[in-house]
Amino acid sequence: MAYRIILRRDTASNWTSNNPVLLAGEPGYETDTGKMKMGDGESTWNNLEYFVITPIGVTGATGATGSGGPTGPTGSQGLTGPTGSQGSTGPTGSQGSTGPTGSFGYLLYSAILTQSGTGSPQPIILQDTIGDVQWSRLDSGHYKATSAQFTNSTTWCSITNGSNNTSDFYVGCAAYVGELFLTSIDVSGATADNVIVKASIEIRIY
Repeated sequence: MAYRIILRRDTASNWTSNNPVLLAGEPGYETDTGKMKMGDGESTWNNLEYFVITPIGVTGATGATGSGGPTGPTGSQGLTGPTGSQGSTGPTGSQGSTGPTGSFGYLLYSAILTQSGTGSPQPIILQDTIGDVQWSRLDSGHYKATSAQFTNSTTWCSITNGSNNTSDFYVGCAAYVGELFLTSIDVSGATADNVIVKASIEIRIY
């Protein structure tokens, strides 16, 4: 079966006024000018360039390769110059001054501490370079923190109670080897639970 291919065609003025978008690779032929454009699937007719086929001329004959000239002789190597004498070593510079000694560092545990009921104190840790600090309740008003880093001579502790409904209270701390103890006393002077509320505690190990 024979097939006939018919190009999409119209006059130049109709192409310009309709200004369609041809599919990519789709040709459009102007019947009155004999010109043609090729679609790219995006540009309208008026933005497409005319399709121009430039004839290729006949390639001329290759000219003959010229003969190579002779290679000139290699020149003789010149003499190596003498090695220069070594210069003298310069004097050693003076030693700079010693810088100041840096401040003495320490390990730090900083937290917001709250104790309620018969539970252990619960920390909200703000900063911890000591590591592995564990809290427990011993009995009413007595609590313990344990860490292998604690010592009785280089451990410092400070605690300041936060919001509390009582008008007077006391919280004290003492450090020993591997342990740190807190004691909370209510307004009656007795050790009691529920005194440590949002207390700011800071433990330093020097």
